[in-house]
Parts: sequence; C-alpha cells; structure tokens
Amino acid sequence: MYLEHYGLRELPFSLTPDTSFFFGYGHYRDAFNTLMVALQNGEGFIKVTGEVGTGKTLLCRKLLNSLGEAPDNPFVTAYIPNPYLTPSALILAVAEELGAEVNTREGTHRALKQITQRLLELGNQGKKVVLCIDEAQAMPEQTLETLRLITNLETEKRKLLHVVLFGQPELDERLTQQSARQLRQRITFSYTLQPLDAEGIGAYLQHRLLVAGGNGEVGFDKDAIKQIFRGSGGFPRLINILAHKSLMLGYGQGVKRIGAAAVKAAIADTEGARKVVTSRPQSPTPRYALGGLLLIALLLLGYHFIPGRQQEPVAPLASAVASTELYPTGEAVSATPVVTEAADSPQQTSVPPAPADDNQPTTTHLTGITPSRLSGSWDPQQLLLHGEALPEQPVLIASWAGREKLLPMDRIEWLDASTLRITLTTGVRSEQWQLQLVHSDGSRSEAVNFEVVGTEP
Repeated sequence: MYLEHYGLRELPFSLTPDTSFFFGYGHYRDAFNTLMVALQNGEGFIKVTGEVGTGKTLLCRKLLNSLGEAPDNPFVTAYIPNPYLTPSALILAVAEELGAEVNTREGTHRALKQITQRLLELGNQGKKVVLCIDEAQAMPEQTLETLRLITNLETEKRKLLHVVLFGQPELDERLTQQSARQLRQRITFSYTLQPLDAEGIGAYLQHRLLVAGGNGEVGFDKDAIKQIFRGSGGFPRLINILAHKSLMLGYGQGVKRIGAAAVKAAIADTEGARKVVTSRPQSPTPRYALGGLLLIALLLLGYHFIPGRQQEPVAPLASAVASTELYPTGEAVSATPVVTEAADSPQQTSVPPAPADDNQPTTTHLTGITPSRLSGSWDPQQLLLHGEALPEQPVLIASWAGREKLLPMDRIEWLDASTLRITLTTGVRSEQWQLQLVHSDGSRSEAVNFEVVGTEP
C-alpha cells in the first residue's frame, strides 16, 4: 500500500515472525545468547516464557535458523508449532520431524523405538538434536509427561535430545503443579522475556525501517515514539500494529515523518492498546480513527490526488525536533540506543546538506551511535553514526581487540547533516568496538563505542 511512498522494499511492521527483522536488544539479545550457550553445552530442558506479543515465536525461529547456520552444523533441529496433541500424536510428530520411519499402525511403542534408533544414529554422527516447542502452555498434562519420558533417551555421556519450551506465563503455572515436578526439576535454564523499554522502542522502529529498505526519510518523531511506548506498553506486537497504522495515516496525508497525532489515532483504532488520556482537547483525528483508520488514509489520499485539483503541500502532523547532542562528548555510548530526528523529507546526497542556520557547532566530533549493541555476524550490518559539524568527506577508523581498519568510502553514506549510515562486518566474537573520526590534521575525535555480542567469547 505505502511502500513506494516511503521508499521501502517490504512492510516494516508485519506481524509475520520474519527473522531478518530480529532485534538483538536487551532481553531479546540476552535470551538468544542464553539459548545458544545452553544448547552448545548440551543442556536437557530450557524454558523461555513471556506475555502474549513479546516475540517468543520470532525468537524461536531465530534460534532454529541460527542453529542450522552454525559452523560445521553440529545441530539437527525439530519444530512443533502447535503442541496441543495427545501423547501418541506428540510421539508421531517428533518421529516425523526427526525423519524416523514410523508406521502409524504399529503403535506408539514401536514409534518410540524408531525415535531412539534415529537419535542414536544422529548422536554417533556427532549431532546434537534440538526440539523446539512453541506455545508449550497448551500441552495437555499427559502430553507433558510423555515429553519428559522421551527425553529419558540418553547415553552414559550425554543427552540424546534437548528440548526448548516457549510459552506464555501459564506454562510456569503448569509446571508448579505436583504432577509436573519431575519435568520442572529437569529445566536447567529459563528466561522470561520482558517488553521493550522506552529507549529501546525508538531503536526498534528505526531498525525495522532500515531492514525494510528505508533510507532515513521515513521515521517517527520523539513525541510519536513516546505515544507508541504509552500505547503499546513495549510489547513488540502492539508496537508493530501501531506503527503500521501510523504509517498508513502518514501515507494518506502525504507525509514521511510521523508525529504524535497519527499515533494517537492508531491507538484509538487498536484493540488492546492503552488509550492515551489527556486533559487537553484532542484533535478530531482520533475520533475519526474509530470509524476505520484505513478508510481515512484512502480518503485523504484520494482527495489529495483528485485529477485537475491544484496540488498543495501537505503539512506534517508534527514538526520534527532535532536533538543537539545525543551523548556528552567523550563519554562512552550507553547500552540504550537513541534515535535522532531528521527533516521531514531529506534527500539522500553524497555530501551533507548545508547547515540550517549560523548557530551550528564548529567543532567536529561524534556524539553517538545506534544501536549500541550488535549481534555478531559475518554478514554486513548497518549502524547510524551521529555527530556535529561533520566534514564533507569523513574519514573513519574502526578499532577492536587491538586492531584497526580504515572504513572505505563506499561503506559510508550520508542520511542528513548529522547522521551517517555505515556498513561493517564484525565477525562472531564478543568484543568492544569503537569508531573515531580522523581530522584533517591527523588527530582523532573522541571515540564512540558499541558492543558486538557474538557466539564466541
């Protein structure tokens, strides 16, 4: 609907759990690292819980993909998305996922023997078998017990099957029951996903827009981000719904920077969102949104492009407020990413735009980087580097683990007068990185730091 208007390749806030949009920040990064370390160490049962809409399914699929892409591929994975099964159905589902040949007419005992044989074959090949079960809170009591019995399959040295349970808080309640005490005792690692905090939401929105192909023109101003946090409570599913509806309204009004008014309209139109209460009179937009945000967007768009009608510039919903300094000069970047504000419709250029006024700072320095944490990868990743009075041809040095490299110019792209998009390949080791700007006299600016959280120490 609005891809061409915003210059995007795909919808940035789809509810489909697309792992390319995985946001390695805060609890999500910690949960993912916990899972990887636990499975590499050969733990038996692992549990991840979180409220509805916290991103458990996306984390589960990210784990499955990462295990399949691990060096030398030591893992074999199985996935059961709907565990509301009878005990016999669970056994057959596990057998099918593992590629064990089972005749359904031979009964569950025969199926268990085939699963055991298959696990032994994979174990002799040096493989670790990981079974991921989503929505685990829906498993009937007898099926949970059957799952425990399946994991009894082991050699003298190690477990043959590792299980990761993803579920809502009701799973914890199920495991407190007396009948589940044996399974509860086998859970060696557990993690509870929490909603995103206020600082993380801005980085989350920007991350998804960049992955979807954004070039910095489209975004949410500070007031809009605050409203999204208030309306969503930090739950990624609600964030996506509100951001998508806000973009629809922005498309209908012909703007690319989304303000608080559009988000308030989205909140009024969304079941489950926290309604924003204020003592000041509200604009009519939220009231109209109750009749259907999509209809408003289409009507506005149609009115704006009526044949023969003289086109007039469409005012933005709220003006963007530029931040003069994200971090104090010389301080390390904190663990919470910061989103900067851009002009309503900046044009991408090879050199920075001219300063808007004569009060711009004359001292060239870096002020921050977004995000401040990256998941280690051999694939190129993008960061936003923020600064003041940046030179037209910036020279950047990246440093890590006692090594340095000069960033090629084709890895540096201007987004606006104070923001550069840089492309880096960090590798998969956990390390502290820093970036510095080289001045014309050869001296260097104060460094901005970011952390690479890898799969290797």
